[in-house]
Amino acid sequence: MKKILTIFILIVSANAFANNPFATGHYVAPKVYNYWATIYVSTTGNDGTGNGSIGNPYLTLSHAVSVASSGDIIRMITGTYNIAANIAIPTGVSIEGDGYNNTIINSTISTLNTAILSLVSPEGTNGNQHISGIHFQTAAYATNWGVAIGGRSNVDVYDCKFTGFKLFGCNFSGIEAVTGATAPTIYATGNSFYNNVVYDCAGLGNFDGFLFGRGGFQFGGQDGMLVYGNDIRQPQRVSSINEDIGWPIKMANEGWIKNCKIYNNFLWRYRMLSYHGLNENWNFSFEMWNTLGGNEFYNNTCQGAVDIVRNHNTTTESYSWRFYNNRISQPQLTPAPNISYGIELEQGEQDVYVYDNTFDSLTTPIVFSPRNNNPLGITIKRIYIYNNKMINCGTTGDARAVVDFNNIGDPVADNTDATDLYFYHNTVTKAAGASMAHVFRLPVFVGNLCKRIEIRDNILIGDEQGAIIASPSTRVDSVTVRNNLTYSSSTLLNQIVPPDFSTQVPIVHLTYSGNIINQDPLLNTSYIPQAGSPALNAATDGTNIGYNAGADVTPPTITSTNPVSGATGFPVANTVVVSFSENLASGTVNATNCYISGVTSSVSLVGGNAIQINPTTDLAYSTTYNVTITTAVTDIAGNPLAATYNFSFTTGAAPTSGARVRVLRGIKIIKQ
Repeated sequence: MKKILTIFILIVSANAFANNPFATGHYVAPKVYNYWATIYVSTTGNDGTGNGSIGNPYLTLSHAVSVASSGDIIRMITGTYNIAANIAIPTGVSIEGDGYNNTIINSTISTLNTAILSLVSPEGTNGNQHISGIHFQTAAYATNWGVAIGGRSNVDVYDCKFTGFKLFGCNFSGIEAVTGATAPTIYATGNSFYNNVVYDCAGLGNFDGFLFGRGGFQFGGQDGMLVYGNDIRQPQRVSSINEDIGWPIKMANEGWIKNCKIYNNFLWRYRMLSYHGLNENWNFSFEMWNTLGGNEFYNNTCQGAVDIVRNHNTTTESYSWRFYNNRISQPQLTPAPNISYGIELEQGEQDVYVYDNTFDSLTTPIVFSPRNNNPLGITIKRIYIYNNKMINCGTTGDARAVVDFNNIGDPVADNTDATDLYFYHNTVTKAAGASMAHVFRLPVFVGNLCKRIEIRDNILIGDEQGAIIASPSTRVDSVTVRNNLTYSSSTLLNQIVPPDFSTQVPIVHLTYSGNIINQDPLLNTSYIPQAGSPALNAATDGTNIGYNAGADVTPPTITSTNPVSGATGFPVANTVVVSFSENLASGTVNATNCYISGVTSSVSLVGGNAIQINPTTDLAYSTTYNVTITTAVTDIAGNPLAATYNFSFTTGAAPTSGARVRVLRGIKIIKQ
């Protein structure tokens, strides 16, 4: 077909992004999209007489794909498109709709394990493409899969909606085999899934003869993938589906991820009150196996536990996982014998940081579940749990611990060791009318070694049977219980007691000092000590005992802007980026608080601490624009920007005839 617009890719200099405000932290280098032409598809088009122009579009997506070349964008004009067979999308071909409320793809595909769109290639393939602005749907769970990506890097799926798929809405696999279960040789990089809605797309799938829950969104075999700003919900399924549902996000291909960021998502799963859901279907909102380090999970709101299995660190980062600023909760207490967890760490964990989270109405906020089938060996070490609110804990029946070690049916016997466990500056409260046994239950299997355990500077309200419990045969060495404040709690804070409470567990090197026993901490509704509280300034570091979110009173500051204030020659297709000194509250980053005067833009939070303002159309040439960031923007502690921030810039002149244009993702550079 005749190309509408030809755009040449030029070689990118190493200095092209030298001044980019994302040079550190969560910055992901821009992808190079070589856009050649826009091919239009319409429900009133014609594949025989159309030429793909906006005035004479094609009728079907499949025909547009068959004539597209790498670098083309297929634009699906408002309407509903019925698709009955899989469409394989070549590399470099992107598909855009007019927004998921306007462009709808309705699937009647019934073939097992078949997606509407497949973007699948051998490992290490550069996809260099995106899918956006489309609603993918099917009726009565007729189609198993929505969109399947395998083996490709630099693929973005954003501003889409997925509803009603039987097994998953969208899947990113690092390997070519979407249903495979192996680690990639070449990990996929540069992929992202953001600002999407996924509803009722997670069911049960057969894997090696067993039924396992799938994810509304799935990913695996990824290095540095970004998953953010999504609303993913899995409601109850009834009738022939028999309520067997999966969860909002799950691993693909048994996991194998590193350096990935999952943030600013709403993850909701219908709460089942059988032990772990039907068919051991577990009440998870997120599940990931075989994780390799450098991963972060933050600013998410979850109904359902976060489950991490077989975790160790192979990256240059100092952490395998960081969980922070999340809210993980259930709408009400779970009656025994049912249980509800916050974060579950299975089969060996190391270098995990859990901080600044709120856990609400859960049986056990943190649980370790070692099992004896872990090929890496069962070792739990270097776990840091601090500055969390663990409120309304417990169950209406069988009492459990706030931080627990359990065994899910597999006899772990003598080879589970737990060393370097730190629990500090947390506020723990028992729910009214509930039972909450302990703060810490150490591994209760015969012959375990538990060493270097520190419980300090916590507010503990309502534990009934002592701060720590362990098996009499557990070898316990170097335990510190210091500067904790208890209220309406057991008097056994200074002991490690066995399950039968008959004798104290032998301890080598116990430090017990500075604890404040049975005094009201006088907490406010945010669980911060008020004036007159014995917890004020009583911690070992001079701050308050317990949760200390209120200690952050420093407003965020702007560290850089792109463009800089007063810049000239700014490309008309660029986005504006404003970087801050700390992470921002995502709910305050919007087009009302952050804007270019007179310009309609989309506004998003990138990497936690940078605001991106993206005009919906190119700016005018040779025009001065003013940018405003108001004091309604706050950090995650609620501190506002001290003063409204304004700066201006001027766009470049229109290109002369014959100019060559190089387009990057969000950046257009003119070469005269």
